[in-house]
Amino acid sequence: MFKIKRLIAFCIDLFLVSILTICITNVDYINPYMNDVDDATKAYNEVLNDYRSLSNEDEIEEFINNIQDKMYDYEHTQIYVNMWYIIFYFGYFVIFAYFTGGQTLGKKLMSIKIVKEDDSKVGMGGLLKRTITNGSSFFMGMNIMAFSSLMLTISMKASRTYVLAFTGLMVLSTIVEIANIIIYIKNRDNKCLNDIVSGTKVVRVQ
Repeated sequence: MFKIKRLIAFCIDLFLVSILTICITNVDYINPYMNDVDDATKAYNEVLNDYRSLSNEDEIEEFINNIQDKMYDYEHTQIYVNMWYIIFYFGYFVIFAYFTGGQTLGKKLMSIKIVKEDDSKVGMGGLLKRTITNGSSFFMGMNIMAFSSLMLTISMKASRTYVLAFTGLMVLSTIVEIANIIIYIKNRDNKCLNDIVSGTKVVRVQ
């Protein structure tokens, strides 16, 4: 039951951060690329659909050459979305949680909180560590990929290196997430990978 309560708390928190990000980035002067998203998404999907079957090296080469520009263009339209998501995500899970004694709104509703291993108040550093290791492109927060995508798109041009770096980071983030889920399911102390890395735990509020 405790594992379920913790999962519900996280889903609530992730929903709040996502909704806040969507609301703020749907304002034109805050997100100047908002009107370019549909065109970039359509162009990206068209390339994916054209190369569903990559049967030889020439097709793979052509696919990479065509997808790199479309992938870069799409991620470029997400710069402000990723930026605001990172600000809200870390602001909520680190700063807000610190000043509320290790509780987010989701955790408060579920009557649980984050503490250090010795049951003392969790510090800003501990919250930062557990937040960095809690996310991927698939489900758990997307903070790793949001940050990686932002840095890659700002620092690199559309190229094969960009595609390979982006794909590699996506795979890495997914591995981190899978490890997080497996550890959480198997761990008798109800800990995730981020708890182990940060020296924290989630406990019931008395």
